Amino acid sequence: MGVIEDFVGRAQGQLDDVAQSSFGAVLDGMGNLTAVMATLAVVMLGVNMVLQYRPMTASAIIVTFIKLIAIGSIGLVWGQFNMISSAVESGINSISANLLGQFGGSEVPSNNLAAAMDTFIADFADKANQVMEPMGWMAGAIMSVVVFISMGSLAALAALLLIFGKVMVTIYLGIAPIFIALSMFEVTKDYFNRWLQGAVSYMLYPLVTAVMLGGLIRIVMGYMDTLNTTMTESISDFIPFIACMVIMTVCTLCIPMIVSSLSGMIMAVTPTQAALATAGVGGAAALAGRKLATSAAARAATAGAKKVASGAQNYGDLAAAGSRDLATRIAARSAKY
Repeated sequence: MGVIEDFVGRAQGQLDDVAQSSFGAVLDGMGNLTAVMATLAVVMLGVNMVLQYRPMTASAIIVTFIKLIAIGSIGLVWGQFNMISSAVESGINSISANLLGQFGGSEVPSNNLAAAMDTFIADFADKANQVMEPMGWMAGAIMSVVVFISMGSLAALAALLLIFGKVMVTIYLGIAPIFIALSMFEVTKDYFNRWLQGAVSYMLYPLVTAVMLGGLIRIVMGYMDTLNTTMTESISDFIPFIACMVIMTVCTLCIPMIVSSLSGMIMAVTPTQAALATAGVGGAAALAGRKLATSAAARAATAGAKKVASGAQNYGDLAAAGSRDLATRIAARSAKY
């Protein structure tokens, strides 16, 4: 058994019972909260039926009652819940095994990607030793370090990807009671939808990993078989082998992005991005506030100017009328005398 296969097998053995124990621990920690939430949901539904605060059709009421019954009898019982989750996971693993056989060909054993990666690394090490044998001691020492680091990095990445999806699915299954209980209410249903989307997304990891690594192993090993390992005179003759290792490493690193694009998940926002986004929103709000304040001040100033102009016009009219009246009186007295 190779390094990757042994590591993945031990990890799988440790994770077998973790989901069930975590599920039970979370359910015990919630205590009577789930029963209280279900009772509250039924009471609110009954009150709404009487008062028609939010009109609901008979079919919607029946569907709501069926959902509450399903949550209590299936979603919060490990035996029933595990049956459904295992069926989904087994289906995805079966598809992964079939795709692995199609993409990997004879180079990859069916349904054992870890063993295929171990075989690839072992063959690569054998060919690397054959290539380095005619080299001098200095070149051989340098290339030994390069090959050792490259193979170790690739083995670690492959093992991490093969168990990462299993670890995340185990975590999602362990905290399932919380989100299943949140699906009772319309305002908290989005949390359940996000949990379900995340669980299915991590279940896709074996499928994408099988396709990517199975195809790459077949291509790279086919290319390595055509290389002449006896005609090496310098380090430059070792470039094709390093290129194969770099291709495998880069494509392995791309698997999480492929899974995210397939499942539609939004990549997690880092604290720096969150801070920048918050600062951007705050700046936009401040700018909008300044614009609003400026426009309000401008409107107030315009209104004040209009009032001042109107008052000045009124005072001017009064002054003109007074002047005309005074002139009329003076003319009348002059004519009298």
